[in-house]
Amino acid sequence: SAGYVLYNYQLRPIDAPTNDYWTNFYRYIYYTNSIIAGVDASTGMTAGYKKQCKGEALAWRAFFYYYLASFYGPLPYVTDGNYAVTSHYTRTGTDSILSYCMTDLKSADSLVSEDYPTTGRFHFNRAAVNALLARVALAKGDYQEAINAASLVLNDNRYALATLHDMFNESSTETIMQLWNQYSYTFVGQASNNESTTYGVTHDSDGSLYSAFDENDARRDRFIKQQDDGTGTLLFVNNKYLNNGSDDNGPSEYLIMFRLDEVLLNRAEAYARLQQNEKALDDANQLRRRAGIDNLSSSLNGQDLTDAIIEERRKELCFEWADRWLSLKRNKNINTVLGTFKQGSWNEKYMLFPIPLSDIKNSSLIQNP
Repeated sequence: SAGYVLYNYQLRPIDAPTNDYWTNFYRYIYYTNSIIAGVDASTGMTAGYKKQCKGEALAWRAFFYYYLASFYGPLPYVTDGNYAVTSHYTRTGTDSILSYCMTDLKSADSLVSEDYPTTGRFHFNRAAVNALLARVALAKGDYQEAINAASLVLNDNRYALATLHDMFNESSTETIMQLWNQYSYTFVGQASNNESTTYGVTHDSDGSLYSAFDENDARRDRFIKQQDDGTGTLLFVNNKYLNNGSDDNGPSEYLIMFRLDEVLLNRAEAYARLQQNEKALDDANQLRRRAGIDNLSSSLNGQDLTDAIIEERRKELCFEWADRWLSLKRNKNINTVLGTFKQGSWNEKYMLFPIPLSDIKNSSLIQNP
């Protein structure tokens, strides 16, 4: 399965399950570039509709480039749709890609509306743009920008933490942006409730997510389900989404792109890295109190405080949008963690996915190690 191949890093450029990220995300970037050009050239759209459409396209472009750079490292930065030209582009550095993403998001912030343009929270509004900006700024190390963007969202009284049970409901108060699906979940960014996610919830004595939770942490049994695989072996499976849309009434939950708990953690980490410890603890402890556990120690500071917040992310955001993978890389401890957990099999070069072989052949790109 794809889970097994990823877990054991058996990724071949010709057929790696990660190839779809590269291929599809660049296709979507082509769409966003086409929308931006079309909106700019349009004479039939109202001024307000042009602003909203262009702003959403810019935000989506930033979203896709953020994940491409996070997964593949330096890569071609394309803002037009002329493949004859863009196929010869060389790589742009990751830090520059993130800067371009932030520029797009700041432009989007000035274009999209405060309110959602339709019923539900399915489009980028200012809060969703800034939730993504906080994520990108944190990755780039622009901590004050991450705080500013996160604060804009957290100061919006439309959003508030929901209960653990209701956090993914279609009307959850902590949802900032969701993906609509009439029948069931899409598989973008979020594993469904199936056995393949066993690879994401190890139950070994070292590295076990399940055992990392405090025994009285309500998130442990809310997010992780134990089940027998039929042979007497106990599996630990992702249980975050409770309704997969298979009933006759459709889903009561939607796939969530951005929600308030991540924004709190983004700001908490940024505060910690700027040594604003009291503010960092206040943000992180809101989530611990919801989970029914004690606050983090007020004596935490420096790297210890940052590490504690990263550990809170591991629990709160498990299985969501590759957050654990990206957090380990951002905190520069991925080699320590995976080198310990996967002794003899982890290699630093595995931090980057292979570029699909077809794109290597059709361009001037050099393959990742």
